[in-house]
Amino acid sequence: MPFIIGLASRNNVISWLTGVSYEKLNYLHRASGRVSCLMSWIHAMSWVQRGLAHDVMPGDPQFAAGVIGLIGVTVMILTSFAFIRRVLYEAFIVIHIMFCL
Repeated sequence: MPFIIGLASRNNVISWLTGVSYEKLNYLHRASGRVSCLMSWIHAMSWVQRGLAHDVMPGDPQFAAGVIGLIGVTVMILTSFAFIRRVLYEAFIVIHIMFCL
């Protein structure tokens, strides 16, 4: 997650250290975000399978935190598609800032 956040801004530390342009690093930011979302879903599905096998209750605070986190990551990915970003850029920025905090 720190890598994704480190690549988020136009003037970031990684660009300053490596000398790589923002455009190339933005590609890495988007790709690492997609991989993170995919891995979050795989992780969630494995916990659902494990939880159902061991009778873990959905009312557990750890379960609720995981569901909230998964919803946040999924909403960020859904709002980051190019056509949504172009039409609703302000919403895209607000959602990214809210769910990264």
